Amino acid sequence: EAFLRRFLFVFFSTVGISTNVAMGSCSIGQCSTSFSFIIGKNMVDGNALIGYVFANVSVAGVMDCYKACRPNCRCISFNFLTNTNQDNCQLNEENRHLKPDALKPMGGWMYYDMVIEYRVEQKWESKGRSGGGGGGEMNLACASCYNKCCKDQPCLNGGTCRENCQETGKRFICDCPVKYTGQLCESGMNALIYSFRDLLRISRVPYVISIAYVIHCNRALGMENGEITDAQISASSEYDIDHASVQGRLNFMGNHIKQGAWVASPNDVYPWLQIDLLKHNTRITRVATQGRHNHNQWVTKYSLLYADNDTSIFQYYKGQEQQNATKEFAGNTDSHTIVSHDLIPPITTRYIRFQIITWYAHASMRVEVYGCHGNIIFIFIFFK
Repeated sequence: EAFLRRFLFVFFSTVGISTNVAMGSCSIGQCSTSFSFIIGKNMVDGNALIGYVFANVSVAGVMDCYKACRPNCRCISFNFLTNTNQDNCQLNEENRHLKPDALKPMGGWMYYDMVIEYRVEQKWESKGRSGGGGGGEMNLACASCYNKCCKDQPCLNGGTCRENCQETGKRFICDCPVKYTGQLCESGMNALIYSFRDLLRISRVPYVISIAYVIHCNRALGMENGEITDAQISASSEYDIDHASVQGRLNFMGNHIKQGAWVASPNDVYPWLQIDLLKHNTRITRVATQGRHNHNQWVTKYSLLYADNDTSIFQYYKGQEQQNATKEFAGNTDSHTIVSHDLIPPITTRYIRFQIITWYAHASMRVEVYGCHGNIIFIFIFFK
């Protein structure tokens, strides 16, 4: 009992999430930064980094894509699509060195690293021996690198910015406060706390047990980055094989054959796009949609349906403010802007279906779902 009184026991019901952070350790000296770009060098032809795009840009050529990436400290690589000048440049907040599994074959695309060199001018400093006298030791000193990426304070929600001068790493790192995560500390974490004082009477022990469900529950579940496989995506119909349901992934741009969206058959009057999340306890907290890349086609209004294990029994999502009516979500007004909606309350389900109600020109869409699989549970033991 005395031992228990001295410790706080924390138990995780699922595996915790760890983040590797790297930073320099130099202290004195000088540092210079240089960029280099040669067309066809430090690139992977026929590939793109999937799942880490934070901006789409329309450019005239690959050099302009590089020029869009270079001044943006969030950008450490980019994808360039040939033979088009519409939304053909994707800026990435990761690269193939940090996320090697995210580099995927994509016809018509070119992946480029943002090559940055940090040149450190090192100097020797003398370290005198104790007791005076000449002939002190000489230590090699190096420099703290500064790339000015923290100058505009990019970190949100009270995050602290640290400039990072690793040549294949991020250009800055945000140290996020509790309850926030993401590259810029932009994403919050939901926290629900339940107290179980009745356990006092049941167990007859002189302490209170509280259980807190701390749910990091707003990450993209994998439409864009491929964690959700093609086999998990289905639809009520497809215009043809080049407008398939598997192309309904957020920010999917297609290539010269595959089109940049799922497009329903013209004869489908009740089109829908469905995702099997494989686990019945998947918690969905947000959804996002886009129209068809490079075409004036998009969904203007849709509803959500969900089912646990039996795909023949779907329920309409009603939301918090509409207890007896199906909630209708505003869709898109153009082909490229991402429109997101938080789900209050969240949906806990295995299957999620985007049921299209109205559309512009054609029923075409790209989507992402956000949330988490299961809960992370902390058990705290407090003593009276």
